[in-house]
Formats: sequence, C-alpha cells, structure tokens
Amino acid sequence: FAYNFSRSRSLNFNYNGNSSQPSNSQLQPVTDRSNPQFITIGNPDLRPEFTNTVSMRYNNFDFISGNVFFGNISASFTQDKIVNSTKLLRGGAQETTYANADGYYTVMGFYNASRPIQNRKYVFNLGGNIGYNNNVSFIRDSTNAASRNVGKNWVVGQRFSTDIKIKKWLETNLSVNYSINSTAYTLQEQLNSKTQTWTLSHNSRIFLPKDFIISYDISKTLNEGFANTATANPLIINTTLEKQFLKKKNLSLRLQGFDLLNQNIGISRNVTSTGFTDTRTNRLGRYFMLSFVCRLNKFFGDVQGQGGMK
Repeated sequence: FAYNFSRSRSLNFNYNGNSSQPSNSQLQPVTDRSNPQFITIGNPDLRPEFTNTVSMRYNNFDFISGNVFFGNISASFTQDKIVNSTKLLRGGAQETTYANADGYYTVMGFYNASRPIQNRKYVFNLGGNIGYNNNVSFIRDSTNAASRNVGKNWVVGQRFSTDIKIKKWLETNLSVNYSINSTAYTLQEQLNSKTQTWTLSHNSRIFLPKDFIISYDISKTLNEGFANTATANPLIINTTLEKQFLKKKNLSLRLQGFDLLNQNIGISRNVTSTGFTDTRTNRLGRYFMLSFVCRLNKFFGDVQGQGGMK
C-alpha cells in the first residue's frame, strides 16, 4: 500500500511471505565426518520454513529547502525455522543435526535526516540504524536431551557528517560513525560478547589555479571487543592529484595513491545461533594509479521551449 501526501512526501506499507526448503545435506540422514571437529547429520523429518515480513517506509524530500528525511522499519517472523541442534563431544569436537523451531524473528530500522543552511554552503547529515535478531538453537547433552538456546543479538549504529563548500575552491566533509554489536545467550553465557567500532573520516577537494585539483580522504577506525588475533585499528589515507585540460575541462590526467600507510585491514564479526566468528581480512594494500579521463557526454536542457538532447 502506498499513499502519496504530495510529490515529495509518501508513506509505504509492504507485506511479503515466502517459503524455504531444507537443503539436501540438511535432509540426508548421513553422518558427514569430512571435518572431524564439526560432524553433521541430516534430518529427513525437516519441514519447510515460512517467513512473513512486514515493512513501513516514510519519505519526505523538500526540493526547495533541501531538507530530507526518510526512514524504514521492518520485521520478519519465521515459522518452522531450520536451526542447528548441537552436541559437544570429547576433544572439543561437536556434532550438529537440524530441527524445526518457532520463535525466530528479526526487527530492523533505519533513518536519515539532512538539513542545509546558508544557501547549502553547509549540509548536516544525521542517520542511524538498529537491528535485533532473536536466534534459536538447541544444545544436546550426552543423552541427546535437547535444551532450547536463544541468542539475542543487537546491532546499533549512529552517524553524523557535515558537508562544507567554501566559495568555489574547497569542498570538505567530516563524519563520525559509531556501531555496537551485542549478543547474549540463554544457555552458553560464556559466549556472550560485545564489540564497538568508531570510525572518524575526513575528505577534501581543493581547486587550485591553472585547473589543478588536489583531493584526499582520511579514515581512522577504532575497534574494541574483538578477539586478540583479529584486532586492528587501521588509518587509511588516499590522495589524488588531477590536472584538467581544454576549455570545457573534458580531459584530465589523474595520479592517485591508495592506502599510503599500508594499513588496509578489515575486521568483522558474524553472530550465529550458537556463537560468533571474528574475521580479519587483509585487503589490497598500498598502490598507485595513473589514469587519463576523457568525458564525451554532453546533455542539454530545453531549447526555446522544446525538450531534447544533442
């Protein structure tokens, strides 16, 4: 359902339902010992799972003032969710089979607001997101008696940025991002965890005489709560020197340097119904690129009341 209050303001509701079938490996009652530490056994009695999703979105764009606000909230509820049923073995190994369970759901929302001032010389942006996952799994003891384990996972983020344009020679941006990932289990309390990440960013584009342009972007990430083997707080610096040619500046020669300090390392956490995994990714490190850019496209507006493009 969509309701348009005006050309720039609208409200939308949506419902979606879909089923998901268990995979062959989840159904086949065969013991897979290819990884002796993580043994899996299929369950031929699994039923398909069905997910109901509802969402609402609101948009408000004021084209004259430049004020923008939009937000969305959605919720998903899964019946007969296919979940893990895990049994701990000697030596730290585990045996996993699968079962259907109700009670799995997710709720997510986000918003973004933007407000320009002084003829759009300054633009302030504020946004955030929140997500909650109610994960379900089973923990089996030595007699195969299963206990229900619920993992409550919260992911919350907040960001603020400002865009500044000083006359025609400087465009700059400052931003701050904060996120938190918190998980608590009803049975495996030793796996409860919380991570926090701060990201401070700054970039600028400086227009110099004789059609030279210097630009750079700097980003510092501060991670807390990750495993010692996966932690990193990289400082990423990229820079560009560009020279434009011709009257319409259609041609340019550009020299770019990426990750000048060679610290481009990514850290992430994946939370499941029975635990979490911290991942450290070594991304493409320091490198340089020389490029020649030729802009060929040119669009025209209405000419003497007649629309068209040449």
